Amino acid sequence: MTTQHKSDISSMLAESPARGPSRTRLRLTGWSFAALLLVSAGMADVPDRTAGSAVVRTFYQHTGVIMLAQALSVAAALCFALFATTLAHHLDRSRAVARAGLSVAGAAVLTSVPVAVLAVAHDPADPTLRALVTACDATDVLLFGAIAAFAAAVARSIGSPAWRMLSATCAVISLARAVLLAFGSSTLSLVAPASFPLLVAALATLTPTRRSRH
Repeated sequence: MTTQHKSDISSMLAESPARGPSRTRLRLTGWSFAALLLVSAGMADVPDRTAGSAVVRTFYQHTGVIMLAQALSVAAALCFALFATTLAHHLDRSRAVARAGLSVAGAAVLTSVPVAVLAVAHDPADPTLRALVTACDATDVLLFGAIAAFAAAVARSIGSPAWRMLSATCAVISLARAVLLAFGSSTLSLVAPASFPLLVAALATLTPTRRSRH
């Protein structure tokens, strides 16, 4: 590749953010998402269906804290939707990244629904309680499946081999978590939720570029 060609490509990539969403928005929305998600997760560690009914009932007595955590979670989802669409612009307007990102945001909002219902319910009957706890797990399965699709879309669109490896690793971990959770396993319950916001924060900070097309 000639020096002129290298210069032309460098100029094109440098000018790309100015024609649309800025790198500042990418960083702001990415870091906001990661911060809000970590704070909300730290406030309320929602019990899964392996927890006993007494444990679940005790947890959901803290209505105020739980509802605040869910509000932060929804705010994080909105930040992620903006982040994903902005990232898609940087990755050659990748429709796959944008669509998968919006799916993640939608799934994230959906996970708050059964949690909020349990938080405001007044001593539900045990069958109702167990059904809602199972619904919490089901929406988490959907969320991790959507995260896997998003990370895979990023891996296919991004330029750097290192970024592709990191994104693909997040996709595999998230997919594995979705499958394991569907069968009631708590394996990867810490690794999978942590890997995604870390990937987003890294993408937001370093602003990767699109994959070259030949």
